[in-house]
Amino acid sequence: MTGHRAGWGVPREWGGDGGDIADAADAIARTARVSPAAARRLFAQRAFIELLLHCPNVGLREYRLPMLLDGSLGGWVAAELDTDTGRTVVATETSRGWSLTGRLAPGPNAVPGLHLVALPVALGRWFPFAVVMLGCDEDGLHRLPSGDLDAHEAAMRLDQVHYRDDETLADDGPSLIARVRPAWAVLRGALP
Repeated sequence: MTGHRAGWGVPREWGGDGGDIADAADAIARTARVSPAAARRLFAQRAFIELLLHCPNVGLREYRLPMLLDGSLGGWVAAELDTDTGRTVVATETSRGWSLTGRLAPGPNAVPGLHLVALPVALGRWFPFAVVMLGCDEDGLHRLPSGDLDAHEAAMRLDQVHYRDDETLADDGPSLIARVRPAWAVLRGALP
């Protein structure tokens, strides 16, 4: 996967290679000269990592960041988080958490059996949406390959996926996205 290059711009004390977001963009640009598909995977991985670096859920960051940095897990950010396409996942409160239903547009780095996805979900609280994370092993989460298979591009269908609050990256989704959007723009600028 892309772990060995995803650490640029991540503080060394958190397991990264140090540097700043420009170093991460440079890694993507260098990768793109060899393989555009690999560059798209690296971009998705690094965009997901950027969410973790800025999320208030320290426990989740400490648990997932090492696996994303070493490449044992792929990460991707649902396009719905970075665009104004609206929320495509509906949350229904249950006695044990939430049940999520809907569909996510295709994105790169949805590695079969080894990925995490960050997506917006309106949980009916104080903010327009929360940013939540789902693992590929969740019951009811279906990976639908599409587009660039070399980039592991896939859409997702959610059929009553059980979701627990401990996998919330941020209750205040708009605030988290505002913090990471400038870095995402720098990373995206390195893509061919």
